[in-house]
Amino acid sequence: MNCQQIGQWITDHVETPLKQWYSNAVQQCTQATQWLQQVVQQFENWVTQYVTQCIEQPCNWWCLCCNKWFCWIAQLVSLVITTVITTIIHFIQAVCQLLVTLLYLLLLLLVSFARFVVEAVLCLLESICSLMTWIGALAVLVGLLCIAVLPVPTLAPLALTVLPVAFIVALVALTLARHLCDNDRCRIWGAIGWALKWAIVLSFVLAVFLPSPLTALIAALYGGAITILIILCESIPCTLPGMLAPP
Repeated sequence: MNCQQIGQWITDHVETPLKQWYSNAVQQCTQATQWLQQVVQQFENWVTQYVTQCIEQPCNWWCLCCNKWFCWIAQLVSLVITTVITTIIHFIQAVCQLLVTLLYLLLLLLVSFARFVVEAVLCLLESICSLMTWIGALAVLVGLLCIAVLPVPTLAPLALTVLPVAFIVALVALTLARHLCDNDRCRIWGAIGWALKWAIVLSFVLAVFLPSPLTALIAALYGGAITILIILCESIPCTLPGMLAPP
């Protein structure tokens, strides 16, 4: 088996089933909470029926309708209980999906690492070329994140130190990948596009946690850059890789 056949086998027998498992697992999280939502709905219907019967029952005049004084308590308790349960349901669903996603990303990382090891053993040159593309894409991503955190005073000195190194590494790695490994320009543009996609997401996350409006503005500018890159690639034509795909 050559390198292309090995990669296709891993895609067909490992990565594709893994993606299918992830889709099914997320669906199972949703189905589990749907059962709880049905229980909540049945409880609400029962309380509504009880409150209606309480209100419509004959008044005990000997105690000034004391049998109707506290009908509203059942409705209030129902509101509190359903609100709490609904919140728990959404929390369970979010935690379930988060755990499934983290497990999927971990397995995907392990599969990608195993794939790299196999290809490195069986076809060293092609693996080195792939590694250089990875290094170039990650270096571009680091450089873009350094630019995004420049408005943050506490991180600006570190960003200014790392920024030139990151772009020099990116330039060298992508140039070698382009000329020594015979990678076409679509692969190089794909690496840059992959880095831009991750830079947009991570920059917005940094903008929220730092917080920094200028970082959010830079992330928005990255969004404009990826749009231009997509239009450019469509005219070549090229297809940019997804965020979870290798650059």
